[in-house]
Amino acid sequence: MADFPHAKLGYPLVERYGFQPQPASDRLQPLRGPPVFRFRQATPPETFTISWRWTEEQLEYFRWWVHVDSDRLNTWFTIDLRVGQLPNPENLIGAELVEREVHFVEPPSVEFDGALYRVTATLDAKWATPATPL
Repeated sequence: MADFPHAKLGYPLVERYGFQPQPASDRLQPLRGPPVFRFRQATPPETFTISWRWTEEQLEYFRWWVHVDSDRLNTWFTIDLRVGQLPNPENLIGAELVEREVHFVEPPSVEFDGALYRVTATLDAKWATPATPL
């Protein structure tokens, strides 16, 4: 399994970061009788939407990483994602970074934003047990 290259590409931006837990089962309604629930996987996935701002050099490195290390977006990889409340929303100082196993739901979108490229991706993450609330 590949690791996301944080040293070259950095961490996702705070302004475009969010996640939504997904149900672990599907509800099927047969022609007769009660609905049937089918589990898709043992634990519910979480879908994360994240973005980065990269230079052209960083974007080229990401393209190389996609084709070589992530097998053209077909494999799971590990990435450090923020969880919990950010004490300083302007940057990652004080944010808790947790390593998660993820894969791309679809190819990331790339937009040219002035001098930098904005790359936005949707990732499915394997569910991790959340910390016990205080």
